[in-house]
Amino acid sequence: MAQEGFAAIQNSNIPGAGRGLFASKKLGSGEAILTIDRPLLCVLSNANLMDTCANCLSSSSGSILASQESLHGNVVLSSCSRCKQLKYCGKKCQTEAWKRFHKFDCKSWAPEVREQPKNLPQLCRAVMELLSRKTNDKISNDQWINLLQLKSHLKELKGDKEEAVGLLSAAAWNYSPYKDKFSAQFVKELTAMIKANALTLVNFEYQPLGLCLDPFVSYTNHSCSPNACVCMDGPHLSLRTLQAIGKGEEILISYVDESLPRSKRQSELEESYFFKCDCSKCQRLMDTPEDRFLLPVEELRKQLAQLPDDIISQVPNKANPTSFMKKRCDSVQGIELAGDVELHAIKTEDTGKSLLRLEQALWCISQISAWPANRYPYSSLRQAYFLKLLNSGRDFRKALWQGLKIYFDVNAILYPQKHHPVRLMHTYTLVVLTIVVLSDGHSEEEYPNLNIVLNTLLHEALDNVALSHGDESRFAHVVRAKYNEVNADMLRYNPAGLEMMMNKSEETLDTYRALVKKRVLF
Repeated sequence: MAQEGFAAIQNSNIPGAGRGLFASKKLGSGEAILTIDRPLLCVLSNANLMDTCANCLSSSSGSILASQESLHGNVVLSSCSRCKQLKYCGKKCQTEAWKRFHKFDCKSWAPEVREQPKNLPQLCRAVMELLSRKTNDKISNDQWINLLQLKSHLKELKGDKEEAVGLLSAAAWNYSPYKDKFSAQFVKELTAMIKANALTLVNFEYQPLGLCLDPFVSYTNHSCSPNACVCMDGPHLSLRTLQAIGKGEEILISYVDESLPRSKRQSELEESYFFKCDCSKCQRLMDTPEDRFLLPVEELRKQLAQLPDDIISQVPNKANPTSFMKKRCDSVQGIELAGDVELHAIKTEDTGKSLLRLEQALWCISQISAWPANRYPYSSLRQAYFLKLLNSGRDFRKALWQGLKIYFDVNAILYPQKHHPVRLMHTYTLVVLTIVVLSDGHSEEEYPNLNIVLNTLLHEALDNVALSHGDESRFAHVVRAKYNEVNADMLRYNPAGLEMMMNKSEETLDTYRALVKKRVLF
């Protein structure tokens, strides 16, 4: 029985799930189940190849949070002197990557190799790296055996999906210098296997960087109500508990965004993983925060019926109608589909157009009193709007109000554990944003006792970061450093004020909860 940390591979009790990971001891909430220095594969997306170290995953660019915190210092990346394809933040990282895999692949990526296409998709590059490392004995026997026992779902792939996997595997096989050692069919199976079992490689902010794959972790099965989550700290991966897990209990993570409504979760799971979920959350149908509405279904239908005609005609900036406004959003499915369209469109639009699009969509849904702030697509549109405001630097004050709306009315409902990484990351983002607003000057009338809000949010982050990311993670060090810095400033200017601020934390949060209702109009 294979085991890592406090997890062991056993046969799962979930019908059709095959094998899964089970706790080998009783674990409390916020404990590390297992920690891996580096997954078998960490492959950057094409978009991140130019600004991310291919070894330690430090970035030379990033969000306002990363820049404010200088989380990676002043990262300067240099390309590999021969192939020019991968970048590194220093000699140490370049040497580590060279020994691990790059010395076997660098020559085939060199500019003078004319038949080698540049910027191959990340899945293609992942397959080629595996073939290279297997050929050069850079994969242990246990890792290879566990990898080959994972499901590929190749037989379930039909139509465009089968064609896409075929094209990607053909490219990987054709351009690999080790093609003579593997059959085209094996490479196709391997491509489908990676696609079905890879996790999204993320940074500490949960921004996607590419894909990662660890054969052992890939045995973790799915639940829409998970008891564990995957955390990344640079290239280090940990599996951590979201709640207490008993000895012998199966460890479950969510393969999809657990904040989505049931119908969307089921659709994504069937589309990508070929199963229908029957977890405890899915069995509750509409009786979960992700699916529940604020009014009876009959009232909701009445509101939706009048939305396209009576409400959309009043949308601000209607001289530039968006696809959301044009759609007949007269059903729950219609609103959700319209949200899908908007969230897809902003990926390629400039910031100004994206912000306008999101404002109009949010305003439309805000007119449906039965639609709660935590339900898709209202919640996802607001998160996208918040991030656009934050990362563009367009309006930090507006971003703060939107961020507080998410803090009070979305995350506290969708992620009940304060140490859930998504919730904690948002809390700390608000810490940094609050400091920016305070340093830019603010009126006490607009932001009463904002320093107390800062102190409260910072304590919440400090109290939970060891549970969410681990006590020795880079992010935990960042949070502690920020706490010490802010504490020192407060003691310098108002030594008696810290105790007062702690005593007024709940009262001040209640004040801001009420202010959010007044000031966030959509």
